[in-house]
Amino acid sequence: MYGFSSSEVIGKSYQQVLRIDVDENVVTRVMEQVLKNGNWTAEVKHFKKDGTPIYIENSVTVFNKVNEDNFLLVTINQDITERKIVQKKLKILNSDLINQVEQKTNEITDIFSRISDCFVSLDKEGHIIYINQAAEEFIGLPKPQLLGAKLMDLFGTGIETPLSSRLRYAIENESYSEFEEQAFKSKRWVSLKVYPSPNSTSIFFLDISERKKNEFALQENEKKYRLLFENNPIPMWVLDINTRLIIDVNEAAIQNYGYTREEFIGKSAFELRDENERHRFNKIMKPGDSENSSTGHWLHKRKDGSTIVVEIMAYTLFYDNRPCRLILANDVTEKIKAQHEIESSRDQLRQLSGYLEKVREEERTTIAREIHDELGQQLTGLKIDLSWFAKRIDQTDRQKTQKVAEMMSLIDETVKTVRKIASELRPGILDDLGLIAALDWQSKEFEKRTGVICRFNHDFSDKSFDKNTATGIFRIYQEALTNVARHAGATEVESFLTLIDQDCIEFTIIDNGKGMGNDLSPKKTLGLIGMKERALMMRGSLHIDSHEGKGTKINLKVPIEN
Repeated sequence: MYGFSSSEVIGKSYQQVLRIDVDENVVTRVMEQVLKNGNWTAEVKHFKKDGTPIYIENSVTVFNKVNEDNFLLVTINQDITERKIVQKKLKILNSDLINQVEQKTNEITDIFSRISDCFVSLDKEGHIIYINQAAEEFIGLPKPQLLGAKLMDLFGTGIETPLSSRLRYAIENESYSEFEEQAFKSKRWVSLKVYPSPNSTSIFFLDISERKKNEFALQENEKKYRLLFENNPIPMWVLDINTRLIIDVNEAAIQNYGYTREEFIGKSAFELRDENERHRFNKIMKPGDSENSSTGHWLHKRKDGSTIVVEIMAYTLFYDNRPCRLILANDVTEKIKAQHEIESSRDQLRQLSGYLEKVREEERTTIAREIHDELGQQLTGLKIDLSWFAKRIDQTDRQKTQKVAEMMSLIDETVKTVRKIASELRPGILDDLGLIAALDWQSKEFEKRTGVICRFNHDFSDKSFDKNTATGIFRIYQEALTNVARHAGATEVESFLTLIDQDCIEFTIIDNGKGMGNDLSPKKTLGLIGMKERALMMRGSLHIDSHEGKGTKINLKVPIEN
């Protein structure tokens, strides 16, 4: 209609594009009427890009009104140039229309048959004396039924309506009138322009139901938007991507940050952020970024200077024809604080657990040594004394010699038991020969005790490990073999100790048992938790992969110091 492309006009003022010379007083009066009534309709003269003047029916509706200084205007423009040409002719013709009806009938008929607006002409009693084809189609009756009928009866319902009242007032007062009302019989909205004269009245009307439907939809959407925006418990604001200024804000943000609405509107987003995060903020505010994104946690400042941690969700949108971001700032300060306290508590519990485990290992070592040394020596002394006694009894006394032999055998079994208890408490081989020898010994002991084939493999020569690391790995292996013996029903266990990049040990234990599946009894669960806690105490990680009927694989990775 105007000949401009969108890129030529977006960002420019209405007057600048259309070259409209408008008095500021007129603009002020129009804006007052728009803000008061919510809409404004008028006929104005515009210019196309090539300079051609056109007449426009200009309908303006207020949308997204925040306050008296912050709102959006939606304008709908319809080219009525042809109609204006006709209207100019009508003004000349109306005064002597009755006297020249016959002379001008053909000319008028030709004119009105070509225009798209509905047109009717009434006599002074309000009867239709002329109607064009567009009006026939709108009313839905043939011309013979319409000529001579009262227009009020066609539009009304037999009772006074806003449309019939305004139409009657215009005709009776012979004053030009322009208004929009609903034709209640048809339930359609019409825009009417009434040109009365002493002997007749000319009326142009247009079906604007679709436009009204769109206007109502806009108003309803604005209400829904406002309801969701204002009543949302999460602080929200709309940020202009180009200027970084806040152009709208909800009540939750006002309450949480302590600023008034007036202080919030126009505030730079930088003012809410910590100085150290401004570079990061600039990076995510580039136009064309992802439409919806979670930008993580940020430090924000309240009006009173206090700092809060917020979790930001940003949604890209166009607001007042500007690229903007809708920001949701969820205050997670207390949540983060609680998480830190939980992590701190976990660290303290883990340190306590590590300390208790260390104390327990030291006690085990002490008890094992005392059992092995003290009790072992005493049993050895008993055996020496019993041997001395055996040599001095009468060898022919079969009862005494048999009893002595039984006591010697019992002492030997007790010695074995003492050694077994001592090794289970703390295998001396772990302290004397190192981790690899201890793991190899444990594998052979397990195979001898259970009959399950147990192979231990490693790909490097013995290495001196930190005592706590060696103990942790050995105890995890013991627990894994215990689980195999108790629950897995396996026939083979194979383990691999590998050195990775000279600073990390990987220990893998694989069995061909029935796997855990959903069978996680409390005893199994506690054992697995204990293994994982031991790994964490060594600053390592432990992963368990088990499927029903496919065995279990335990993978332990532990960093070591060179």
